[in-house]
Amino acid sequence: MNGEERKSIVCAFWNAIAANDEDELREVLAPDLRVYNPLGSEPQSRDVHIQTLLQWNRAFSASRFEIEEQTCEGNAVATRGMMRAIHSEGAFLGIPPTNIKIAVPGITIARIRDGRIVERHVSSDRLGMMRQMGILPSPQTGGQGPAAARRGQADLPISQESRKSDEFEQKENSGMTSEQYKALPRRYFSACQFNDQSSLKEVLSSELVAHHPGLPAPLSRDELLQTIDVFAKAFSEQEYTIEDQVAEGDTVATRVTWRGTHSGPFQDVPATGRRIAVGGIAISRIQNGQIVERWLNMDQMGMLKQLGVVP
Repeated sequence: MNGEERKSIVCAFWNAIAANDEDELREVLAPDLRVYNPLGSEPQSRDVHIQTLLQWNRAFSASRFEIEEQTCEGNAVATRGMMRAIHSEGAFLGIPPTNIKIAVPGITIARIRDGRIVERHVSSDRLGMMRQMGILPSPQTGGQGPAAARRGQADLPISQESRKSDEFEQKENSGMTSEQYKALPRRYFSACQFNDQSSLKEVLSSELVAHHPGLPAPLSRDELLQTIDVFAKAFSEQEYTIEDQVAEGDTVATRVTWRGTHSGPFQDVPATGRRIAVGGIAISRIQNGQIVERWLNMDQMGMLKQLGVVP
């Protein structure tokens, strides 16, 4: 089975959800499936996962996952996209139908064996979904800057023109090996751990575009560096653990666990002294030995729960 065939299995999974097809879900998901949603949580079995998906469809209509990018290496497929749905069918978290349309970005890593998905790691913007539905208040501020011209691009499928551009960039990077590609995100997270701004500038292109859920526009390199500095001042003893990487062409998906001690103010929350652990998946696009574009989904909801901000 080649990479494109493995990617098609992941596509079949999302199509089965959209069609509310339990039989197809059982066909594409292996009996011994394990699902981690959110990352780092106790795994769900196939039966529990299928019932969770069907329960979602009982609350939401027009559910669809718009795949924006897939990366395959070996038996692993990383998929980035946008879940869209309308809360029109039934209660969700005890809330009657609101007819609110939601758009939730997410990144998953699936492992394929014998033509079926045997493992899924899911990192989606649960916090953003709660805010869109009015369950939690929306933030008053967000990232701005030179990258604002890219506003909204993360919500759209990859165009043929951008694919041509990607092909050109891959040729430009043809001298790099898969391991060299993977090393760049590892260097990035290592530099984040120590707030090494000099090393971060080496690994991040000056033209960087960084997509973070919940912000009104992508971040520029300077804005991302400032964000990293804010976290370093709020959380001491930071530690980034690389759990998995999937590389294809000029793209690397990195599954990571971030740990830190809340020792300073963060988003108007005084220091709690709590040690927290948050899972996430980042996708990095690399050109000329630097990261030029990245997408990140961290479990912000889980983070706020650990800090005691949300129940």
